[in-house]
Amino acid sequence: ATLEHTNILREYREVDSVIRHEGEWTLRELCSRLAAGEEIAGIEGTVVRTPTGIVDGGKRRIPALDDLPFPDRRGPPHEVMGVPISPIIGSRGCYADCSFCCIYAYAENADGARYRRRSPESIAAEMKEEYDRRGIRFFIFHDDNFFVPSRDKNIARYTRLKELIDANGMSDIALVIKCRPNDVNHELFQLLKSMGLIRAYVGIE
Repeated sequence: ATLEHTNILREYREVDSVIRHEGEWTLRELCSRLAAGEEIAGIEGTVVRTPTGIVDGGKRRIPALDDLPFPDRRGPPHEVMGVPISPIIGSRGCYADCSFCCIYAYAENADGARYRRRSPESIAAEMKEEYDRRGIRFFIFHDDNFFVPSRDKNIARYTRLKELIDANGMSDIALVIKCRPNDVNHELFQLLKSMGLIRAYVGIE
């Protein structure tokens, strides 16, 4: 919808508005205005059909990830083979520019950095909340790319995350990540294995 909003609004009359890029703040504002019976055309991050035509509210600056609240995870968690699991995101976007990848095109079109990362402190706090409140023991990181193209920076980042995980007593967890092959490094993966890494999806396109 972010990249095809013009075609969607032209071809599908059932759709009267599209939220572009990351929608946490935009969706909240859109819903608040609808609930109050206020005009929605012109909201940053939206493209809206009006009686007089399509109104593009312009791009909304994408947020710093540490500024976002943790996801609202009500109800019991999903399980894999009896183990409670939780999806989690430590970053958005990717530093690479693969020509076939929609992630690159999406990030290039947004107003903000193509690749943003949460602090290890924020990630560990969310993991601890899930660990204590819902008994999560299996964390699946849905980052498009878990690493930056620097062995030393990656080791420093995940050494810090391991320190926080250990300090919070989360010694019985498992992790899944996704990454690029050029960032695979023996020392780094030994570190991640000590944190509970059991699977890495490596894109080798």
